[in-house]
Amino acid sequence: MNRQKINALNRLLASLGIIALGIIMIFEARDIIPFLRILSLGALIFLFASRIFGIFLDFDAWKENLFYALLYALLIAVIINLPDFYTRFIAFIVGIYALANALIQFINYYIFRKNHVQGVLFALFRAILSLISFIVLMTAPFYASPFIFVISGIYLILFGTFNSLSWLNIIFHERFSLTLSLPAFITALLPPALYMRIKNNPDLKPYLKSEPMSSKYPLQVSVHTHDGGFEAIGHIDVTLKGITYNYGLHDPKARRLFGSAGDGVLVVVNHEAFIKNSLKDHKTMIFDFQIDLDEKEINEIEKRIALLMQDAYPFSCAAKLEEEAGLTPIADDYISRVYRDTACKLYKFKSGPFKTYFVFSQNCIQLTDFLIRNQEIDLLKMSGVITPGAYLSFLFSLYEKNDSLVKDLIIYK
Repeated sequence: MNRQKINALNRLLASLGIIALGIIMIFEARDIIPFLRILSLGALIFLFASRIFGIFLDFDAWKENLFYALLYALLIAVIINLPDFYTRFIAFIVGIYALANALIQFINYYIFRKNHVQGVLFALFRAILSLISFIVLMTAPFYASPFIFVISGIYLILFGTFNSLSWLNIIFHERFSLTLSLPAFITALLPPALYMRIKNNPDLKPYLKSEPMSSKYPLQVSVHTHDGGFEAIGHIDVTLKGITYNYGLHDPKARRLFGSAGDGVLVVVNHEAFIKNSLKDHKTMIFDFQIDLDEKEINEIEKRIALLMQDAYPFSCAAKLEEEAGLTPIADDYISRVYRDTACKLYKFKSGPFKTYFVFSQNCIQLTDFLIRNQEIDLLKMSGVITPGAYLSFLFSLYEKNDSLVKDLIIYK
């Protein structure tokens, strides 16, 4: 058995373990919290004891050890004296998530209604459902917590099943490609975690490219990430035949809601020029996945691009306005710098789902899905809440398989 199959077998066993955990969470939902309480109490006692020993064994670090010993002692006291702590804590965390989701869905409802986009009533329904969930979790945590574990168990079973099928693809040379993404709050952390791991590993530096490379494959899906700030969670774009389509909140004069929403701007630019600009001016790390397509698939994506451009109209950034006025462009906002370096074309939208960009819904993921994940061409079969990190994780898993549509990966830094 080769190394790839051994790796796939290990991951298959891990996926089966996840399925087993999901089954336990469903059928033992009411007994999980006491089990977690005992397990965490034991772990905290062990950590407390190790820090106490550390005070005497490592005198140079006695302050640090004392601080953590007191912290662990406090947590032990909380768990012993507040037996309902876990129930209330879990309900509180999930409740806050439900409240945040309700706010996002109400904003979606407003955007969809304003732009005459399909799904208005569905967005309103999800907002009301999330708000009701928040109220129930905050007012009746003891009734809601078992339900949370049942839902989590169902998710783990589905996640483990889909991943088992994916790794069976390698072991038995069958073609299973459906994947359920990890929860959004986990996949959101993947790009910055991967960035820091690569950045801090000197052995990987020889594999990083600092200059754009030409590709022999017709499609590239690129995930951009950064070492800090909101950009760290990732941004994704699609390139077909050397032309990149990047959608974002690129008009600084048309931003609202603390910079989380505004006019959507489409950047159409030469791929190599855009990579070069990103590396020089924005200090990003770019995961550039090279994807092979047949002529039918290329034609379908070209049709989607033509459909996208039907509602688009040219947009002039600050640097272009200065240029049109006969002035030397000095504007220093992000899109002006990209325009000066790449001579890109910029567009806004008259109507439809891309008229308004919203960080938490109508974002770069929607454009990527529109082009390569639709009824006509579903290249990447993912389900769940999709983030740039979910794309990154799924494309990496395909790259590990010798016979997948992802043929190569170039990492720029």
